[in-house]
Amino acid sequence: VNQRSKQRRGAQGDSFVGVYILMIIHDVEQGTEAWHALRLGVPTASNFGKVFTSTCKVSSSLDDYALELAAELISGQKAELFVTDWMTRGIEMEAEAVMAYELIKDTETEVIGFVTNDEQTIGCSPDRMQLEVKCPAPKNHLKYFDGGKCPSNYYPQVQGCIWLCETDSWDFMSYHPAMPPFIVTVYRNDKYIKGLDDNLQVLLEKVEKLKHKIGE
Repeated sequence: VNQRSKQRRGAQGDSFVGVYILMIIHDVEQGTEAWHALRLGVPTASNFGKVFTSTCKVSSSLDDYALELAAELISGQKAELFVTDWMTRGIEMEAEAVMAYELIKDTETEVIGFVTNDEQTIGCSPDRMQLEVKCPAPKNHLKYFDGGKCPSNYYPQVQGCIWLCETDSWDFMSYHPAMPPFIVTVYRNDKYIKGLDDNLQVLLEKVEKLKHKIGE
């Protein structure tokens, strides 16, 4: 386990003060039992859209997500995940997509297992440090390309990774082997992160109340 601590402020001229955290890197391989154990009952970046939307609104899925996390903690079992064919394909093609990214950017990416805040109550599992990769269906790939920015449904995840990994930016990549890749850089948005953090605290309080209620 590695710890890194950084303090950040908003952009120059912005009086907003950024959220401070202590970053903990857990040296585990994604998909292993140790990785799943760390994630049990923990809100993770891929689900941050269930807490706070890209338009800075409380998600209608927050209460349901609190029930899901509380059930994991009480039962000791991870909630079942419905895996589509495209999700499976994305996992299988991730390495190929990363190789393409490294070639285009002339860089080497950093493999990382699981990152949490100091309390280990919130986490993320980046595809690579400062890189989120998706391998969607052809029409969705074209949709992302046409939009020219990080898709709104992935914005909470990307900003969550930026926050927890204490970076200033993150690249979003959509990859399809038969078409040019789409890569866009997303920059840190401290105002959004503050709203995300506030609503994650609400989520965690709901989870704790559910645990105590069932325990009693």
